[in-house]
Amino acid sequence: MTSFEKLDRVLSLLSETNDAQIGNNIEIAKLDLSEIINFLENDKKNPSIFTRHEMGLILAKLTKDEYVYFIPHINVLGLENNTDRWQISFEGDVFIKQGGYTKKFFEENQAKTLASSQPILASRLNWLTFLIAVGTLVAAVYYIQQIWLTFHMQPCH
Repeated sequence: MTSFEKLDRVLSLLSETNDAQIGNNIEIAKLDLSEIINFLENDKKNPSIFTRHEMGLILAKLTKDEYVYFIPHINVLGLENNTDRWQISFEGDVFIKQGGYTKKFFEENQAKTLASSQPILASRLNWLTFLIAVGTLVAAVYYIQQIWLTFHMQPCH
């Protein structure tokens, strides 16, 4: 799994959890580090293993990009909870639903590839244009010669 796929996987989890909770009129999902890791490991469709360190780096990147935000020391059911939690932002939800980091990386690489190939294509097009111009010139000279021969080789009356 690439780094982009890992970022997308965590963002997808937060988005799916958020959508499910909003659909059930429950308070918006706020997951702690252990809950995120457990959800990803126990996913039936796509189980993913992350270390706490790796998950910390992923959440730091997502927070830096403002796709998730950090909620420190919240009260859950009136009990003090010293576990920090993360929640997906609106921008993060939109971003992952539009394809996430993997799509963004693919599009950026595609644009770079296209930009780097344009000078080569322009050079080939210029060469082809030159060949067509030379061919047209040769044809013009040939037909002018044929017309001249046709009218000047006729016997006079």
